[in-house]
Amino acid sequence: MKTTRKPNSAMTAHHHSAIVTARHAARMRAGRVESRPEDYADIAVTEQAKRLREARRAIEERNMLRELGLS
Repeated sequence: MKTTRKPNSAMTAHHHSAIVTARHAARMRAGRVESRPEDYADIAVTEQAKRLREARRAIEERNMLRELGLS
């Protein structure tokens, strides 16, 4: 039966440098592993995403009014 080698510190460092993004590394240094909305505050929302969000909100609003019998 083949055994899996336990990673040493050099292997771990190489793995992290290959897969961890700068943003994720900053979160890990801060002691967090999950992201929060403010981590992505500098990302611009595209016009298409804005249109989709507005369309979803309008649909939800219509559905809610229909369920309440107000439409």
